[in-house]
Amino acid sequence: FDLATSETNITLQPPAEAPSDFKLVKVSSSEIELEWRSPPMELQNGNLNGFVIRYGTDPQDMKSLTVEDPQKSRAVLQGLEPFTLYTVSIQAKNRAGTGPQTAMDVMTEEGVPLKPRITHISNTKATSFYVNWEPPKEIKGKLISYELQWIHNGDVKSRFIAGHLIDTMTAFISDLSPYTGYKVQVAAVTKGGTGEFSDQYPVVTDVAAPGPPRNLNVTELGS
Repeated sequence: FDLATSETNITLQPPAEAPSDFKLVKVSSSEIELEWRSPPMELQNGNLNGFVIRYGTDPQDMKSLTVEDPQKSRAVLQGLEPFTLYTVSIQAKNRAGTGPQTAMDVMTEEGVPLKPRITHISNTKATSFYVNWEPPKEIKGKLISYELQWIHNGDVKSRFIAGHLIDTMTAFISDLSPYTGYKVQVAAVTKGGTGEFSDQYPVVTDVAAPGPPRNLNVTELGS
């Protein structure tokens, strides 16, 4: 009876060791793919029935993914936030519970920014104006530049603005046609790509000022 009880106690112990070779296979802006190896057979304390992966940005608020197949050695975490540092851990489990964990930190890739907002057009002249805009509410990465476009009758012209990117941006657009309607839009750019363009902002350039009078030759007519 004592021997049977002893064997039962051993069988009902959780795994004594964490999975090994826990590593990152692939990462994107919204997914992390992981790979691992099961603990050695002698440290499993019975048959494994899966693995528990926990992940999150706050140790007090971790999500979990249970891999029910003990033969599996890969999993993909989905629905993640771009450009975010996640702590990811894994434990082997058997009928008695989960064993020790091993963990690592993984940063997701940069994502695509949301759209900026053009606030106003200023200092409009016959061939130029200034565009003023605010950055996206979520950049989801490191802001590299803005792409600014101005459109007239389907003809799109653009320029990229990099360098000193501040909270409120202003850009000068010139070489325009007088008394002409344009639609202006701007998009933010990160390593993840170019985000959605802002809502188009209409503007009409001023009428060109009249040029100087041409020289006139006056011929005096005799009486």
